[in-house]
This record gives sequence, C-alpha cells and structure tokens, in this order.
Amino acid sequence: MIISSPSRRRAFSLLECVVVVLLLAIAVPTTAMFLDQRAAQRADAVQALRASTLAQGVLEHVLADAASNAPGLGYAAFADANSYLNTPTTGLNARIAPLLDFYDDLGVTCQVTIGSPVSISGTATGVPANDIFRVVTVRVTATSTTAAPIDVSVSSFVTDL
Repeated sequence: MIISSPSRRRAFSLLECVVVVLLLAIAVPTTAMFLDQRAAQRADAVQALRASTLAQGVLEHVLADAASNAPGLGYAAFADANSYLNTPTTGLNARIAPLLDFYDDLGVTCQVTIGSPVSISGTATGVPANDIFRVVTVRVTATSTTAAPIDVSVSSFVTDL
C-alpha cells in the first residue's frame, strides 16, 4: 500500500510581491504617458479632419453660388465681396451660420476671401477680357492640443463662362 503525502500549495513570497509592485510602478506611468500622447495626437487628427471638411463644404457653397441664377448670386455677386459675404439673411455667412456655429463650438473657425479678377495664370493683366477669373480662398483654423493651430486653406478659380 502506498501512502501519499498531502500536497503542498505554494504561495507568493514577499520578495516576489515586491518585484511585481516595482515592475508595475515602472510600467504603468510609462504606458499612461504614451496613451496620453496618442490621445492628443488623435484629437489633433480629428480637428484637422473637421477643418478640412468645413473648408470643403464652404467652398462647395461658394461654387454653387457662382453657378446660381438666383438674385444676388452668380459670378457677378463676387464683384462686391463684402456684400456677398456679409449681407444679413442673404450673405454667405448668414446662410451658412448654423454650420459655422456648430464648428465654432468645436474650436474651428472659417474665413472666406474673394480675390480681384485675374487671368488664367492667376495674375491680373489689366485687360478685362483676360481677367475673367476670381480666386476664392477658404481658410479654416482649428485649435490644437499639441502644437500651433491647425490651418487648412482651399482655393479655387471661379468664373462666369
């Protein structure tokens, strides 16, 4: 007959517990710092995407206005850029105010600039028959968590052909 000895259960020693605590004390702050940096980079990527989306959307509004036959719109409206942009209720800024308000709450702002007439080369020749284009630039600035503000500019030629 074989008599077996009772099984021994092994527990963690104090030294093993101290080693684990030391390893965690080194690893956790390093990991947390890495995750914090990645979160900030992700936030900046989201802001850059917001800025790009807003710039594209506003430029699409301007291009649609350039092609419109509605009163106060069309390429001729760009001759008085201030009126086109800032007229209450009918100006571009008034018409897209809900969109701008949404983005403003997210730290993203927008500015539209309409240039004077230029030729196809992008420079003014002084000849009205050649200077039939205008350069419209939409500049969007977004706040950044890690660096200087994020700037996105989108430009396009518009004309009445």
